[in-house]
Parts: sequence; C-alpha cells; structure tokens
Amino acid sequence: TTIELKTIHSAVTSKYLEIEDFEKALREIVNAWRDRESGRNYDLLIEVICPKGVQMPAEVKNTLLRIASGAIANAVRHSGVRRDSNVKISVMVEVFDRRLKMSVQDTGVGMDLERTKPEYGIGRMKQLVDQLKSKRYDAEFRINSALGKGTTVAVYINLHPQE
Repeated sequence: TTIELKTIHSAVTSKYLEIEDFEKALREIVNAWRDRESGRNYDLLIEVICPKGVQMPAEVKNTLLRIASGAIANAVRHSGVRRDSNVKISVMVEVFDRRLKMSVQDTGVGMDLERTKPEYGIGRMKQLVDQLKSKRYDAEFRINSALGKGTTVAVYINLHPQE
C-alpha cells in the first residue's frame, strides 16, 4: 500500500544517509527494498551499477539517495514488477569529470506522459532537485516513459556548486 511504501522509504533513507560511501549507501538502500519485498510472491531484482569512490558533498549525496529510494519505490509500486517476473529495475550512476548522472530504470508497464501527470513521488523528486538548484548546483531532473516499455527517472548534477 502507499502507506507501507512511504514508511519503508522514510526508514530506508534516514538509516542510510549516514553512510559516507555513496556506492555502499546506494547498495544498502537497494538491499533494504529487496528485504522489504521478500516473502511476497516474487523476487525483487534490482541491478546496481555505480563506480566506487564517487566523491560528492554530503548534501548532494543525501539528496541523490532520497531520489534513488523514491524512484525505486515508484518502480516497485507502478512498474508491474510484483506481477511480472520479466520486469527489471536498475540503478545506474555515471560520473563524467565533475558531472554525475544517476538513473533508475524499469522495464515495466510505463506510462503515457501526455495523459498521465505523475504526482506525489515524481513531484517530491523534482522538489529535491530544485533544492539543490537553490544551493547553486547545476541540476536537472528528467523522466522518460512509454507504455509497455518502462520508465526512466534521471538526475544530472554538477557535483560542485556554481560560484
């Protein structure tokens, strides 16, 4: 249910925000989602691709972890992964010089962005990116989705605030 997902999202993010290593914290969040879903009629498979030793300010790390957890929550809730074992979720982090891209992708049911206006989860992720912008980070939030092909949520950020 929505309340269960919000509860696990809050518990997951507050517990792992204190981990210094971004890659380790991201994997811990994914493991917490797997543990949360264990015992149901399916296995939650989430692939994580993240370079080791990614350095970033604490405020950026904490915001990205919250966004990742929110995007995973949305994928678990809306992708159809609980009914279709072929649906996969992946979290990918790429670093290019001083810029980072983090994406959470599912191969689920997707949505028609022309007709569906994502509300709570996507709105909260956009707010988190806007908070980074207000702290002078060059950050961007994107969502791409197509019916029957899945959804990708991506955040692009320069890891250092602009002067």
